[in-house]
Amino acid sequence: MPVPEILYQRAIDAGFTIEGACSLLANIQGESAFRCDNAENRINRVISDEEYIRRADAGLVTYNGKNFIYDEVGFGYAQWTFWSRKKFLYEFCKGRGVSVADHEAQKEFIFVEMERDFPGIWKLCRTSHNLDEIMHQLVWVWENPADKNAAMTERMPYARTWLAKFTSWSKSASEQTETVEPVKPATSTEPTTEIEVHWPPRTINAGLNWPEVYLLQSLLNLRGYNVVVNGIFGSYLTGKVKKFQEDHKLDVDGIVGPLTWCVLLELPAGF
Repeated sequence: MPVPEILYQRAIDAGFTIEGACSLLANIQGESAFRCDNAENRINRVISDEEYIRRADAGLVTYNGKNFIYDEVGFGYAQWTFWSRKKFLYEFCKGRGVSVADHEAQKEFIFVEMERDFPGIWKLCRTSHNLDEIMHQLVWVWENPADKNAAMTERMPYARTWLAKFTSWSKSASEQTETVEPVKPATSTEPTTEIEVHWPPRTINAGLNWPEVYLLQSLLNLRGYNVVVNGIFGSYLTGKVKKFQEDHKLDVDGIVGPLTWCVLLELPAGF
């Protein structure tokens, strides 16, 4: 199941109204494009997301002479930045024995943190059907970006788009997507969205966020490479592709062409 649907269903399970859930999605989309491994773009000229995560998990200096908690670098789904919030995130992930970039941990942390530290917004998201009111509180208080007006202008259309999508996302469709194993090849986990299908899969690489990316991520997960299925082909996924190519004696270029697809589509031993 793609990340937006996973987060939406988790919000509904937490008691959010559909407007609250869609407002949450709009803010996460605006902050990180649904990437739990996303370190603030301004530091990428100095350090990659992968290296930032490695240093964070090891307790090393991550940026500007400071560690993960105090470096003021936005990170993860919600681009957590303030030291106390990053400290809580770090301790939450370490308490689970996982990386700060772990999808499942960050997904749960969103709701644990909101309920504990933002009770007013937590209540609003669970009771209000006023999209504008919820968005205003999430932007102005929960996310608190430097340019709040610009963030609202960008994210309100996101919220309305998600609301239109999930208003027609029936209970039966939701139940069907919940039964889909995240490591299986993508088929039709988005019942209300039609996508262009290409077979055999097209050649893809970083920056080409085509439907084949979901298939690629699912196949890599099936083979134990541990990636988030979010449809985004960024530097983290490129690294996983290169590792797969290296392990299977293919050209290590991060480009998923015919030969790489051919090996990916072979069933792994013991399947």
